[in-house]
Order: sequence, then C-alpha cells, then structure tokens
Amino acid sequence: MRNILLCVVAILLPTFALTQAKPGIVIVRGKVSINGKAVQHSDNIFPGETLKTGSNGAASITGEGVNASVGNSASLVYGNNSVNLDCGRVQVATLKGFTVEVHSITASPTASGLTKFEVSQNPRVLSIHALEGPIAIGDGQQRSTLNPGEKRDFQRGAPCAVAAPMSPLVPATIFGASTFPIWLTYGRSITPSKP
Repeated sequence: MRNILLCVVAILLPTFALTQAKPGIVIVRGKVSINGKAVQHSDNIFPGETLKTGSNGAASITGEGVNASVGNSASLVYGNNSVNLDCGRVQVATLKGFTVEVHSITASPTASGLTKFEVSQNPRVLSIHALEGPIAIGDGQQRSTLNPGEKRDFQRGAPCAVAAPMSPLVPATIFGASTFPIWLTYGRSITPSKP
C-alpha cells in the first residue's frame, strides 16, 4: 500500500508543479487591497485572488508579456492570462493572449504583437475600446472584432459604486511607465519578490 501511495505521489507531483500559475506583480498608488489585505507599495497577486482599488487608488499588474492598469473604484479577480472585471476600468497592453471578462462578455487580442485595449464597467454600461491592434469580443454565442479606434458599449448594469472623478495622471502614469517590463520580460519568466 505504501509503495502504491509513493508511486501516485511521484506521478502527480510533477503535474502539480507544472500547473502552478505564476503570480502577477502589483504596484499600487493610493488605497488598494488584495483579498482584503491592504497593499502598501507592491505585492504579488495569484490566480483566484481579488484586487480592489479605492476611490483614490490605482494599480498596475505586470505578468509575462502583459501589463494591466487598474483605475480607481475597481474590483477584479486575477486569473491565468486573464482578469475577471466586476466593476471599474482596466487598460491592457499585451504581447500575448490576455482576456478581460466582464459578466460573460470577453475581450482578447486576435493577433500576435502589441495589443492595447480598455474595458470599463460602471453601474449602467460596459464599454470596450480597442486602442492598438484588433480585439475579439465574445458573449458565448457570437464573436465580433473591434479594430483600433473602435468602441462598443453594452447596456449591462452592475452593482458598482459610482467612481469618483479620476485624475488622468495616476492611471496614465502607471500605464505608460509600466509597459517597459513587457518588452524586458517577454519570452522569459519574471521572478516575483516581496519588497
């Protein structure tokens, strides 16, 4: 019996190690929490964890080949090459496949190369805006493509808090400055560390 158990562990352990997801690195400004715990400057976020920003908060999530900048009054769940946005705004710059899902609507790049897009959900409307490169939008039944500069709105409300007016400098500064790690880390893994 002991030998059988050791064999099962020997078989499953490498599989478990291969399937463990890499964390994203979060850099924050203002009030931001991961799973309810306040983040002071930076931290790791693992798939399945929830990130929330306060009315004065903003965050940048960097992973291998992707940067997602999160605006104020947002709530999302981080995933493997994806985020599930409940409320708020996220801007994505990616060199590989990355999906933003909002209440069964998905947005993701359709081609390789640098793609930038923005997704926002407020109490009344879901908006998806292609900034650079085409993106695919799906709802589980139909798929369509947004070309750069195109925007699509869905009349889908959500129980979101009304976001305070956002300073254009906070998310834009994080979004602009943190795209550099994409170029530096594409094709190799990031070594996460705690400050």
